[in-house]
Amino acid sequence: MRVIKKIFTTKNIFIAAVAAFIVALTYLLLLRFVPHLDEHYNVITRVDYEFLPLFTFLGLITLFWPLLFNKLSKYNISGFLFCFYIGFTVAALLLGTVFDFYVLVPHWDTMLHFMSGVGLAVLGFAIADIVERNQNIKYHRLFITIFAFCFAKTLGIIWEVSEFVMDIGLGTNTQQWADRYGVPLVGQAALFDTMKDIIANTIGAVIVCVLGYIRLRNKDWPRVFSILKTR
Repeated sequence: MRVIKKIFTTKNIFIAAVAAFIVALTYLLLLRFVPHLDEHYNVITRVDYEFLPLFTFLGLITLFWPLLFNKLSKYNISGFLFCFYIGFTVAALLLGTVFDFYVLVPHWDTMLHFMSGVGLAVLGFAIADIVERNQNIKYHRLFITIFAFCFAKTLGIIWEVSEFVMDIGLGTNTQQWADRYGVPLVGQAALFDTMKDIIANTIGAVIVCVLGYIRLRNKDWPRVFSILKTR
């Protein structure tokens, strides 16, 4: 067990994620410049293949924002939140987009949107925890729960809007408005992916908020909600 803990430290997880993104980005760049290397990859990918190197580079950059946050603010992100964020980024951008898990693994996208609802709701509770401790005030548990839910849903909706903007501006297919060959879907089929994502995000947020409200009702602040520590 000690060996496992030494291997799976926050630092090692971060280094492994960065290395994986660098390897994936290198591979994607090779696909673009080495003739005939991308023939097989084109068969299994989707219509936003052209933007995979850009998405991978952005994913690599976003891995560093928790470190920047810790350096520039008076708070430190806990190891739990940091590892959750790293795992989510790898699952969404690296596995999902680069290795096409969104197509190859059933319900991969739904699972990620569910987990985003869970993570964002936990972060909403954590923000309320910070405000209470720093301002020396006590909010009603119902207000905290509603805030956490609205926080999770607002960011979830912003994400869907950003996907819509990318699809309109860049011609990508992040909202699955077309099939993998670029043929536009019609009617509810074109809306299905977006609504499914919103529902999955809502379910994840509701579960966390219900459990959080119950714990707060018992005057027991869950440790998992205290994930932003004041220095």
